[in-house]
Amino acid sequence: MFLYANGQQLKLKYNPTVDSFKHTVLESKQDTMGNRFPYISRNGYVYYAEFPIKSLISFNSDENGYFLPFGVS
Repeated sequence: MFLYANGQQLKLKYNPTVDSFKHTVLESKQDTMGNRFPYISRNGYVYYAEFPIKSLISFNSDENGYFLPFGVS
């Protein structure tokens, strides 16, 4: 498993797991003063996925120095 951003690559080598996967939609609830029911608005264009990644990050898993160049402390 790899994470990549801005030209840097991080290898997740030891015990990578993904626990859950869910889609998120932007919702908001506005309570009203005089009305009996609240206003609920939902934005269908904001639709993205969330998933947590767990892994052990070790300097030994970066053999080629893609994430941190060798000699940098």
